[in-house]
Amino acid sequence: MRAFAESKHGGFRAARAVAVWKNGCRVVTEHGELDASLPGRLVETAVGDWLVLAPTVDRVEAVLPRKTELARRQPGSALGRQVLAANIDVLMIVAGVDGDFNVHRIERYLVLAKQSGAEPIIVLSKADLLDATGRQRILDSARSASPGTPVIFWSAWDPTGPAALTEAVGVGNTAALIGSSGVGKSTMVNVLLGRDALPTQPVREGDSRGRHTTTHRELFLLPQGWLLIDMPGLREVQLWASEESVEMVFGDLQETAAGCRFRDCAHQGEPGCAVAQAIAHGRITADRLEHFLRLRAEVAQRDIQAQKRRDKLGSRGQKQLSMRGPKWRE
Repeated sequence: MRAFAESKHGGFRAARAVAVWKNGCRVVTEHGELDASLPGRLVETAVGDWLVLAPTVDRVEAVLPRKTELARRQPGSALGRQVLAANIDVLMIVAGVDGDFNVHRIERYLVLAKQSGAEPIIVLSKADLLDATGRQRILDSARSASPGTPVIFWSAWDPTGPAALTEAVGVGNTAALIGSSGVGKSTMVNVLLGRDALPTQPVREGDSRGRHTTTHRELFLLPQGWLLIDMPGLREVQLWASEESVEMVFGDLQETAAGCRFRDCAHQGEPGCAVAQAIAHGRITADRLEHFLRLRAEVAQRDIQAQKRRDKLGSRGQKQLSMRGPKWRE
């Protein structure tokens, strides 16, 4: 909002996008919600964006600079980027404790969070399905994905759940829900709102897989005093991230690797490899190292493809493939 106040757009109105479609969006202003048209030049507008509306007509004129930007690689595209949400403070990574639980998927979401600039929180849903032993096992697995990241158990039947999430997110902040279909994101939104705003469906009994109930991204103002962006379940989580973001998620590996004999140690059998020693002594799992190397290679390959594309397109490619958030777009 500071950027809006300092801009020269006097007489224009500030708004925030709560839902976006092809040629328009629903926004909230100080006077309430309304539908506004979106010019073709602003097609990258995302839920959570702060917008400038025209003074007399309900039309978006510009998008303010983003504080954070949650994005993934466009499904089916080698170099395209899809912005999932903007200006979020917290990314709530929701994983069901049933058959949906997958540490590698959580690690991918954590990389997206680090790249976005938002703080991640791991939310383990359907906690009522576990006994004390099961809770501890799942908790240990979730914490292993990113030591130091807060982990919260959630159950739609636990009356203390909304207060616990509010404490974790913080009053006045904006959070976004991310996770696969069937983990209970829509149910969570309904519980927090205190009404059935979103449809829900049971998961399949055989494998706990869910079906899409949320069909678009939408921002909700919660009675607890914070904002929440609900997003459809993601079947594909292709990374749009830097190698540094991957390394931040695997900080324990990076700290251990500092003790390797060779600075360029690849942790693939080199002599004096501190990571190999940590694996041998059970401090790090071989599976975690393997997934780290896989994610780093995935990001490196995307960077190579992007550079080739830039070289081919010249200066136009540099602008097209930039990973920076938008500035004033008019």
